[in-house]
Amino acid sequence: MPVTPAVLRWARESAGYTVEEAAIVVNDEPKLMQAWESGRTKPNLTMARRLSALYRRPMATFLLPEPPAEPKIPAKLSILLRHC
Repeated sequence: MPVTPAVLRWARESAGYTVEEAAIVVNDEPKLMQAWESGRTKPNLTMARRLSALYRRPMATFLLPEPPAEPKIPAKLSILLRHC
């Protein structure tokens, strides 16, 4: 599947997973996940679906040319969220 490596990395990080954690959940090797995120190889459709479900992102997200800009959390709200 023609995914954008930087978007894969962004999706994983924004979902709060390490490479190792994501690999365990999708039943794959961390080395392969790193290869996808570096652009050396690409996940097949089945693996892209698993990543989509794990990261709670639509499959179309992986086709974006770059990671989307995320809104900044206001400082006061950020402080409150850290204490939850």
